[in-house]
Amino acid sequence: MYYPLMLNLKGKNIVIVGGGQVAYQKLKGLENTGSNIKIVSPTISINIKEWLTHHRAEWICKRYEATDIVDAYMIFATTNNRDVNEEIRRNKRPNQLLLIADNPEESDFISPAVLRRGKLSIAISTNGASPTLAKKIKKDLEEQFQESYADYVQFLED
Repeated sequence: MYYPLMLNLKGKNIVIVGGGQVAYQKLKGLENTGSNIKIVSPTISINIKEWLTHHRAEWICKRYEATDIVDAYMIFATTNNRDVNEEIRRNKRPNQLLLIADNPEESDFISPAVLRRGKLSIAISTNGASPTLAKKIKKDLEEQFQESYADYVQFLED
């Protein structure tokens, strides 16, 4: 069973291994966290290339090596190669958090679907049972919690 929490990632080193659609989704989730993001992949998708033009992250254009994750606080193994993902799992240290996109059982955490409205964050999880259902619930909540909630939460804080 997973324990839900919100992490302060400001200044933390995050490594995403892989450059496809799953890597892009994780990258989008890290927007505005203030973390130091490194993407390790010989190629990256057009979505990631576009994202990099507007956000701060480093793309290291090469295949994964164990030294790529030495200083990482959090690691996302998002390759479509199970052998590489398994190698990342073997190379990680006990104090590092690892998400293996295609193997939640071997991961330290999973990423929930998140709806953000300014300082309001709503996380939706099925504990990995059905990410598709979590996305559907997020879409339903987007109608209930419209963009105006960002202003409302800011008003409450003020």
